[in-house]
Amino acid sequence: MRFTKTEKTYIKTIVKYSANANSLADAINKSGILEKRGWNIVRTDDRKYYLFFRQDKYSYEDERLLMGELAELLALLDKLYNERLLIAFPSSCNTPLVIGKENVKSSRLDSYSVDNGKEYIVLSQYGLGWYSKNKESIYGWCDCTDMFLSHERMFFSAYYVSQELRDLVKHNFKSEEDIRFIKQQWVTWISIIVALVIGLLGIYIKK
Repeated sequence: MRFTKTEKTYIKTIVKYSANANSLADAINKSGILEKRGWNIVRTDDRKYYLFFRQDKYSYEDERLLMGELAELLALLDKLYNERLLIAFPSSCNTPLVIGKENVKSSRLDSYSVDNGKEYIVLSQYGLGWYSKNKESIYGWCDCTDMFLSHERMFFSAYYVSQELRDLVKHNFKSEEDIRFIKQQWVTWISIIVALVIGLLGIYIKK
């Protein structure tokens, strides 16, 4: 099974945090992988989802690119679950307010506090925004509810990583066939080198 560089990064994160994460969303939050990419998913109480992106990294013209990145992550999860490399099961873990960012707490009915008040997210009927404590807008947003809803169970359920996926990460995403091929190449090259050395020694001894 082949994966892109981005997919490999996601998979390594999923495997690395599987032992101490309550859910896939929790693993993503602990790793900070989405925050490093400059975007997060914010959930409202009425099950609407918004992709918030850093304005110093993206503009509103990048919405198609950002939705493409989210689609890539969702497609990867579909692939892993369909191949039984990941298995989701019900759990009583808390559902995080944001996927991609830890230390987010509900402060009022229509807002969240980020990193103990360093930033805050507004989710009111009059508008949405992610601001610094100085009220400067630092994130833009786009609606991703329709795309995300069908996948929310994957994010908010506990998950089990198969041994096959663990082995794939352990061997740097090389399949058993790839590993056998590499070993065979090493054996072939060693045989050639040994044959050359023996041949050269024979010539030297004859002289």
